[in-house]
Amino acid sequence: HGEKRPAMYYIQGYTCQSIDHAMFPEATMQQLLNAVVQSGMVVYKIEKFGVGDSQGELRCEDVDFTTEMAGFEAGLNALKGYDFVDDSKVFIFGHSLGGVYAPLLAKTHELAGVAVYGAVFKPWYDYMLDIFAVQSLMFGTSQAEAKANTDTVQPLLAAWLKTEQDWQNMMAAPALQSAINSNLLPIQGEQILHRHYTFFRDLNRYDLQQAWQQSQQPVLAIHGEFDIQAISSDWAKDLGATINAQNKTQATVKIIANTDHGLMRYPSMQALQSDMGTGAYRPGSPGTHYNPAVAEVLIDWMQKIGKQK
Repeated sequence: HGEKRPAMYYIQGYTCQSIDHAMFPEATMQQLLNAVVQSGMVVYKIEKFGVGDSQGELRCEDVDFTTEMAGFEAGLNALKGYDFVDDSKVFIFGHSLGGVYAPLLAKTHELAGVAVYGAVFKPWYDYMLDIFAVQSLMFGTSQAEAKANTDTVQPLLAAWLKTEQDWQNMMAAPALQSAINSNLLPIQGEQILHRHYTFFRDLNRYDLQQAWQQSQQPVLAIHGEFDIQAISSDWAKDLGATINAQNKTQATVKIIANTDHGLMRYPSMQALQSDMGTGAYRPGSPGTHYNPAVAEVLIDWMQKIGKQK
């Protein structure tokens, strides 16, 4: 028809799993993306290297953060080149770690807006410490145990994320054995947290706060009240305050009640934790748990900006 439409580029979280939801049409993220399509926008997403139908030599499990970001950047360039896309109305929606790629891509590309859900704002090393010191308390770890675990794992986190040490040397270092043997971090060969050790080391080199400060486009930070992965709403509030202090561009912060990292709605944090503990937690087949409020907030915000452009 020759009609150009606004577009939303969905950037997924850190895992090396496929985002082809054909087998899981009820998946919470697929329901969100469907709502965006129904609002009249193009939705664009790409697989990571070597995942799903992705072709080429690179593998998600082997690459570092910068390499993976280059893949997402190539995707953004391709999206802007489609003849049915209005390249002045391209938005990014980053979920989880996708919300860390988003500001870095926005630094070098003109975008209509950047929205993120359940993201991280502080340096990655600091976030990893919080996983042991703060997040673990949500899973019933005692204060004393959380402190002990944080103290145990800290030297390993520092060596991994803040130095250029060779992995084999690190794994053999006497000072790191108690941290390694504690199994507080899942390590398999050169994989840690199911990614190559260089992935998060590379990510830790990026100044996320500075990237957001350089944002030239409107920003939406959405936090689910029960988002255990994002730990607390501080990331969203800090991000919003940082951007709005710059006065160049406007940030909107939305907290969605009773909602978790996987866009699921629960009557209480206890109910969510119970489902997580018993294996009943399934964003791929959420039943009545899917919360459409996240999609509504996102779509309303994009439509409002689209009208201004």
